[in-house]
Amino acid sequence: MNANNPKKDSKSTFEDGSISRRNFVALAVSSLAVLPAVEEGFLIPRAPEKAFAEEVSSAPEAIEIVVVSPSEVGFNISDQTDNANAPIEGAHVVLTSRYNGKVLEDHSLQNGVVVFDVKELAEDNEDGVYAFDGTIDIDMPGYRTFHISLARIEGHTAFSVPTRQIKMQ
Repeated sequence: MNANNPKKDSKSTFEDGSISRRNFVALAVSSLAVLPAVEEGFLIPRAPEKAFAEEVSSAPEAIEIVVVSPSEVGFNISDQTDNANAPIEGAHVVLTSRYNGKVLEDHSLQNGVVVFDVKELAEDNEDGVYAFDGTIDIDMPGYRTFHISLARIEGHTAFSVPTRQIKMQ
């Protein structure tokens, strides 16, 4: 490194005070690396596509952040056939409470996410965080069925459900 002018030899500093595309991308990626640690949220990574500075307005979203409250449980349902990691829209999700026998059901949205408010399925609590105890069933025609007989999931939690298409030999 040049002792008289350290900026001249350093590739990571900004010579004229501006930010280059490479440094901007490095900064953005390093910022995204801390997002999974954010409490009460989860990331839905999708395969990124090429994006160029000239096409910023048409660049597809690569990451979506879903935030759930202390009384909600989220499910991210994705197709892993041929490593696609594609969201599954319309998957039927059923939660059955072991505590009181109540049932909640819904279908995943276009982004593969379904969020349930589990207050009515959970036992009374004192700390404001609800926990679901029971059965989880996820079904979508043409895909493998997902079933857990006994699960305990606390509120403000996400559950990722990878599945695959059923292929005939």
